[in-house]
Amino acid sequence: SFLNLKMGAQYSSLSDIKTNEYVSRFISEEAISTNDPFWNQFLSFSQQSPFTSTYSKLLDESCLIHLQQFVLNNPKTKNYGTLIEVFIRFANIIHDDCKKYALKKCIILK
Repeated sequence: SFLNLKMGAQYSSLSDIKTNEYVSRFISEEAISTNDPFWNQFLSFSQQSPFTSTYSKLLDESCLIHLQQFVLNNPKTKNYGTLIEVFIRFANIIHDDCKKYALKKCIILK
């Protein structure tokens, strides 16, 4: 496979996306609450470079069936909205941590 993604704290190839438990749960008929530990694992992915248009096309093709299932299930589960809420919460935590770190560095430097 050309592209490896790290989802759920482990690397997956494009062929593994079909069986990735985190992707499967996200697109399923199950609504996932904002405080479910699932989100910590689901959002702990990384992508190995290089990421080119060819890789992007392969990724799109690999995810098409999942996207179709997600489009069908999301009106009921609202997992996309929950993902946005969780992402904003994580972004705020990181933002606050950065501000605290910067403030701490300023105090130490004085």
